[in-house]
Amino acid sequence: MSERHHSEDGVAADRDMSLIPFLHDIWQARLFLILGLCCGFLAAFCFMVAAIPQYEARMVIAPSHGFEVAAQSVSTDIDGRNGFDLGREQGASRAAQNHYTHFQAIYGGRSVAEVLLRDQRVVDGISARQRFSFLDGDDVTNASQIAEHIQKYVRIDPFGESALRAIIYRHQ
Repeated sequence: MSERHHSEDGVAADRDMSLIPFLHDIWQARLFLILGLCCGFLAAFCFMVAAIPQYEARMVIAPSHGFEVAAQSVSTDIDGRNGFDLGREQGASRAAQNHYTHFQAIYGGRSVAEVLLRDQRVVDGISARQRFSFLDGDDVTNASQIAEHIQKYVRIDPFGESALRAIIYRHQ
């Protein structure tokens, strides 16, 4: 802040304000500062009372590598040595990858939503979803509403350059 003062020739000149005049200006504006502070606290309090906390759940998923099948594919040779059936392991890994890709394609679809619709806890949780305490949640009556909810609040993101994926769900 600067203070204006007039030189001998009547021209106004700016100079830096010292601490004492600055504190004096703040003291004179104390009413406006207190009113602004109170309005800010009141707005923050109203928001805190009315808003419902929103959370985010993250889960990293990956394709199964067919470990169960791999354990079964260890066989005993004619000589009595243990061997590993690589062809069986690769087939199991391909099947797991196909299931993984299929899951990523259908997670937000109607078929998954129909399964979720059978669980009353899921229906109740989605119906209770609201951003503010004075708003009502949506009534969930069919699978298309659940599918819409999944598409809106659940996403699958790549996890780096790997086959891993992060499932992210925003909920309350």
